[in-house]
Parts: sequence; structure tokens; C-alpha cells
Amino acid sequence: MLADRYKIMTFRCRSAFACLCFLLFAGTASASHFEDADAAYERGDYSQALKLYKPLALQGFANAQNNLGEMYGSGKGVKQDYKEALKWYRLASEQGHSEAQNHLGLMYYKGEGVSKDYAQAHMWLSFSADAGYQEAAKGRDVVTGLMTAQQVAESERLAERCKARQLKKCN
Repeated sequence: MLADRYKIMTFRCRSAFACLCFLLFAGTASASHFEDADAAYERGDYSQALKLYKPLALQGFANAQNNLGEMYGSGKGVKQDYKEALKWYRLASEQGHSEAQNHLGLMYYKGEGVSKDYAQAHMWLSFSADAGYQEAAKGRDVVTGLMTAQQVAESERLAERCKARQLKKCN
């Protein structure tokens, strides 16, 4: 009986170690591919950047999702597509990516790929600003100046619901 427990514990330890090794390797591979994608983007090789960012974004890598949003929003290496940019920004924003939250807020403010919605803009810009993204605080202040007190209160209620959902399905 003691020998059986030892075998089970040994198996669990080996399994845990194997999982840890896989996660460390996968994280290193993702970081390396992301750096390669960034380098391609910086040198203007947008098709290569897209090819490298896309699989990372599909795996849930928030930085890659944000950068795909930027590519689709600006039309770099792809046909400009605000709805596609919105999709990638939203995925990264739901993971707490402050730059993506800023972009998402600005899209709601400008009505790019979505109907203008100052309450949503204010909410996402506030999340970003609260995370320390300086540009978002400026944007939030501009949007706040365009809103009534009731609209600001609605935005704050939206933000509370969104936080309760862990930033998922906040629109």
C-alpha cells in the first residue's frame, strides 16, 4: 500500500514537471515569435508580422492581439477593417491589456467599427487609465467633457458590471 502511494506521488510529480517544462518552452517560443513579429513590423514587413502575430493572437497572447488590432485599424499589411480591429482589441482588452483598452475606448469615441458610444468609450478609457496608460487619461477627460452627469454615471455602472464579469462581454 505504501509502495502504491509512492508510485502515485512519483507519477504526479513527473507529470507536473513535464507540464511545467512544456509551459516554459511554449512561453519562450511565444516570446521569441513575438519579438520576430515586432522586428518584422518595425522594418515594414507587415505580411511577415501578420503571419507571426496571427497564431500568437489565436492562442490568446494579448500583445499579439493588440498589435493585430493596430494593423487592421491602420491598414498596415492588411485591408483596413475597423470591425476586425475591434475584435482583436476587445480580446486583448478582456485580458486587461491597457493599450488595447485605450484603442477600444477610442474606437467607441470615434465610432470606428461600432456605433459611437461615449459610455463605452469612457469605461474602456477609464480601465486603461486606471492601469497607468497615460494617453487613456487624456482621452477619458475629453470624453467626460462631452458627456452629461447621467452618461458618466451610466458608464460607471457599466464598468462595475464589466468588472464583475472579469472584463468579459462588456458591450
